Amino acid sequence: MYAEYDGDITTLRLKATTELPSYVITILGSLVPYCTNPFLRFFYLYQVIEYMMGVQFDNKVADVRTRFAATANPSMVELREILEKFQDATREKTRINAALVPECPTTAISAENLLTALNALDPDTSFAERIYRVRNILFHDYKQLHERGEQIASLCRDLFAYLVSKRLLV
Repeated sequence: MYAEYDGDITTLRLKATTELPSYVITILGSLVPYCTNPFLRFFYLYQVIEYMMGVQFDNKVADVRTRFAATANPSMVELREILEKFQDATREKTRINAALVPECPTTAISAENLLTALNALDPDTSFAERIYRVRNILFHDYKQLHERGEQIASLCRDLFAYLVSKRLLV
C-alpha cells in the first residue's frame, strides 16, 4: 500500500494491496476522508485498530502453537507458561498496546487533551490505552462526548495520519 498525504485527509490516495484486507483500504481511502461526522470517523479508525489488534492476536497465537508443538511432553510448568501466554494474547489491553507502537506524540496529545477535558485521564496509561479509553467513552457513554465534536475531529485527524503513515505504510 502507498499513500500520498500532505496533511489534508481528503488528498489521501491508496492503492489496493494484498497485504491489507479490502475493508481497511475502503475505510482509509473512501470512508474516513469523506466522513463529516467526527464520531463516525473515530468508529471507522477504530476498526483499523481492531484489524491491527487481530494481527497481533494471530501472531501471538501462532507463537503459542509453535511453542506447544515444539514441546513433545510438556511438564505442568511448561503447560502453565504456554497457557499464560495464550491468556495474555486474548487480553485487549495487551493487543492494543502491541498494535499501537510506536506512540504518536501528536495523537497522544489530542487524546490526552480530550480525556483531560472529560476528567477521564489516568496519567499512568499508555498512548494505546488512552485511545482505548476514548473508544470506551464513545461507545458506552456517548453523552460525555456529545459536545466534544471538535476535539474528536482533531483526534481523528491525528490518528488517521498516524495509522496510515506510521503503522500501515511501514
